Amino acid sequence: MVTAVQFIDYAVPLEEPDCLMAIERLGPDFFFKSKADLTQDIVRREIGLVEELGGQICYFPVPTSIINSTTDLINTAGLMEYMGMVSSS
Repeated sequence: MVTAVQFIDYAVPLEEPDCLMAIERLGPDFFFKSKADLTQDIVRREIGLVEELGGQICYFPVPTSIINSTTDLINTAGLMEYMGMVSSS
């Protein structure tokens, strides 16, 4: 599903418990995380590494309601507008 988005070059399933090695090797331009994850030390380390490599962190908001579809998730996060796929007006 993720690879169907035209702006995604690669999707890599990980066997490691964190993303640090993949981040080092891939040097992503964008790294998506939920704001709810910020309490975790490993997530803060991943974010620091992405920023050190020049990547941008894109935060998903913490959902205030149940999200039933990928479209709901995209709309909730404002990703389509962020990526220039739709206008805000």
